[in-house]
Amino acid sequence: MLLLAKGDLAAAEPRCHEALERRRETLGERHPQTLISINNFGLLLKAKGDLAAAEPQIREALEGRRETLGDRHPSTLHSISNLGVLLQAKGDLAAAEPLLREALEVQQETLGSRHPSTLISINNLGMLLLAKGDLAAAEPLLREALEGRRETLGSRHPDTLISIGNLGVLLKAKGDLAAAEPLLREALEVQRETLGNRHPDALISISNLGMLLQAKGDLTAAESLLREAVEGQRATLGSGHPDTLASIAKLRRLLVLSGLGSTHTSIASCSRRSASLISVMVALFACSAIVCMYVF
Repeated sequence: MLLLAKGDLAAAEPRCHEALERRRETLGERHPQTLISINNFGLLLKAKGDLAAAEPQIREALEGRRETLGDRHPSTLHSISNLGVLLQAKGDLAAAEPLLREALEVQQETLGSRHPSTLISINNLGMLLLAKGDLAAAEPLLREALEGRRETLGSRHPDTLISIGNLGVLLKAKGDLAAAEPLLREALEVQRETLGNRHPDALISISNLGMLLQAKGDLTAAESLLREAVEGQRATLGSGHPDTLASIAKLRRLLVLSGLGSTHTSIASCSRRSASLISVMVALFACSAIVCMYVF
């Protein structure tokens, strides 16, 4: 799953599909390795923005793991969390929350609070609460995830960088732009250096920093970053990907604020579809919110 971790979704998809079909044929539907491939293929489809196609794969992996491994096995807990994350991405926060809480509760009990999988679940629940608008409940979880990741993974690990960006987004949502900015800049700087400018995580961070600069009133710098995000996401994810649509909507709103919206028809043409998603994605697609388990 190295290609998926690198953000090369186009190259990863045929390999994931091939591995899944081979394992179904040779090992059977309920073999642990087959369930890994089902899970991975579902997560790949989600990363591509195809939530409708991803959901049955992720549900199948979870059903198979509950049946063969039990409800408290680490792989089952990963699948529970993955389904919660997918439902959150679809905007079904009410259905997502009990799944994310179930995964976190059992992981804290069986793996401990500093295990990487537990930290993923702490982050995921924090981001769901942020998406619900419960900033007071979200903040301690996001701080705990970041502290744990800095301590156990280091400050330059991709998961740590996601947590840095997530806390920055929360602080921006609270209106604390001065505290948010250094976090968003730290996440982006290291992601550019370690992942590259076109990695999906880096592109989300570019968009997030652009939104912060817009909130500060620096519209010129904000526009440059949002254009970079839109261009990169169109090139790597496609024009219909939720991340791309979210960035298009942000750029359009910025251009309207700048008095330029009517002159940018290519952006305006996407406005209706993008705007319909933006309320769901304020703290979701726009924040590099979720780290899913690709290989368990």
